[in-house]
Amino acid sequence: MGYIYLVFSVLAGALNAFGSKKQSNFTSTVTSAAFSSFMRMAASVLTGALLIFATEETYALSSGATALLALASAAVFSAYVILWIFSVRRGAFMLSSVFVMMGVVVTVGLSAVFFQEKITVLHILGLAVLIAASLVMCSYSSEIKGRITVTSIIILILCGALSGIYDFLQKLFVAMVDNASSAAYNFYTYLFTGIILGIFTIVFNRPVFKGEEKLSSVFKNTLPYAVLMGISTLLCYYLKTIAAKYLPSAVIYPMYQGIILPLMSVVSAVFFKEKITVKSAIGIALAIVSVCLINM
Repeated sequence: MGYIYLVFSVLAGALNAFGSKKQSNFTSTVTSAAFSSFMRMAASVLTGALLIFATEETYALSSGATALLALASAAVFSAYVILWIFSVRRGAFMLSSVFVMMGVVVTVGLSAVFFQEKITVLHILGLAVLIAASLVMCSYSSEIKGRITVTSIIILILCGALSGIYDFLQKLFVAMVDNASSAAYNFYTYLFTGIILGIFTIVFNRPVFKGEEKLSSVFKNTLPYAVLMGISTLLCYYLKTIAAKYLPSAVIYPMYQGIILPLMSVVSAVFFKEKITVKSAIGIALAIVSVCLINM
């Protein structure tokens, strides 16, 4: 059953990544990225409320631990969504996807420490191959986007680390909170994320928002993608949270990334005209091999 939830989570994640790439074309500052992400979270909160209503689950958080986990997840996710937007602006879309995939290292490592989930030699070998895949994709990005900068690499690494921490917090929620509502947990995570991003936008207001016309332009250009991402984000992580109840971390998170990567490669080629070269094909193949090793 966990695999079914995982597959639908991947499809929702692909829609989310597509929307994020399109949205990045209209965000040139950190504040504009925060504002467009705030719109996205508003759509996620509305979707979450409808999901809770549809599943007849409770809006109430089961405990203080659930509230703290939702708040921690919101803080991590707020930073992640802003950095992701800038990572896809600076480099190839497929490159960003591979570095996010490296977040698996963080998730699996933390799960081994806190939940004593066994890490085998194959897991270590798979993670090593994954790192090799990321290096190949860096070279590929340099070919089509120009030389990759140190700042871009730092942003990519942070994206991967934050993604891994966010997935671990989901696993922590499943492990710590018995019979808790996954819908309510995700609802409050995105509600808190929206609040954080809204406050960030107000406090760090930049000239791009001085004047109603420019603000209206940002709103108009990013609204369709914010709605698409808001719905797909909520469904992606809601379904992944449920899948985490059935599958161990060393399986679910590497498998998720391994399935979504080739899917993202197709999206990159079809919608964003990123040419699939021999080098990118090798990088993608290495990433898929790493997932196979991790799941053996």
